[in-house]
Amino acid sequence: MLPPRLGPVEPAVEPRRHGDATAPFALGIGGSFLWPGEQDYALSEQKRTGAFELFATYDVWTPVPTLVLAAGVSLRNESRTIDYDYDLRQNIVQAELMVRQVATPWLHPHLRVAVGGVITNFSRTDSAAGVKYEDTAGGVASTFGAGFTLRTPPRLFETRKGHLASLSFGVLVEGGYALNQDAELEAKPTQASEIERATFSFGSLERSAAYLRIAGVVRF
Repeated sequence: MLPPRLGPVEPAVEPRRHGDATAPFALGIGGSFLWPGEQDYALSEQKRTGAFELFATYDVWTPVPTLVLAAGVSLRNESRTIDYDYDLRQNIVQAELMVRQVATPWLHPHLRVAVGGVITNFSRTDSAAGVKYEDTAGGVASTFGAGFTLRTPPRLFETRKGHLASLSFGVLVEGGYALNQDAELEAKPTQASEIERATFSFGSLERSAAYLRIAGVVRF
């Protein structure tokens, strides 16, 4: 009697593993459009300016599964070249708190409040006299905003071994108001001259502005 024919032995399939899909860290990069109020004509005739932004947050408290409190830090850099003789640059560093609602896996509305400091550097070059004037002013900066993030669903990039379960990408859109102290700027010569140059006022720069923030966000 012949022995039964044995078929090929199939290798055992490793069961799929599921990793931790929570994503407490968020890193963002993007920009803002700002609409400052009325200010001295000598400082700027622009009604809108742009800024480069970087921010990072970490989820610190989840009182209920659909509500998250995150803390973080943000950096905003504004640069306005008014013409060849005028240059205005501002750097704002802030600590922030964000309340985020997980409305759906792909939609997260939020509220944000931030406080920190702003440094303004302004310069003017008198081409005819060959003299450059400049001044620096600091102050308190705060931000109040509301918006939302559209993100990829959880586990979209998860491997069979459970890696990258928390990775997601999204787009953040936020509008609000940046409430900053005004800057009183003076013209101070930066070099010696045969003719003594007096210090005079550049004027008052209103640093508060409404803004629209758009950024790409990665969570992990």
